[in-house]
Amino acid sequence: MLLLACERTPAEHYARALDVDVPLAEAMDGCATLPAGDEDDCKTAALEVRQEEGQCGDIEDPVWKDECLFLEGERLRKQGRLSEAFALCEATRFG
Repeated sequence: MLLLACERTPAEHYARALDVDVPLAEAMDGCATLPAGDEDDCKTAALEVRQEEGQCGDIEDPVWKDECLFLEGERLRKQGRLSEAFALCEATRFG
């Protein structure tokens, strides 16, 4: 009974994934507990708030993978790393 009381809800896992003080690996593990369709959304959002580089490979859904690559490309563009940014955009289905 006590163990069930400590279990997080899907909303709590998602909110925790957006908390930049939570390590990325822990955030991704929490996202992996979410229902199908929400997991990759959560992973993309967790990466976006942390500005993590090169982590889109953990995302399987093609729509969310493209979104992750675009977000990473935008971050690289802001850093002046244009060729890397364009390469990421080219890696999407819309490249």
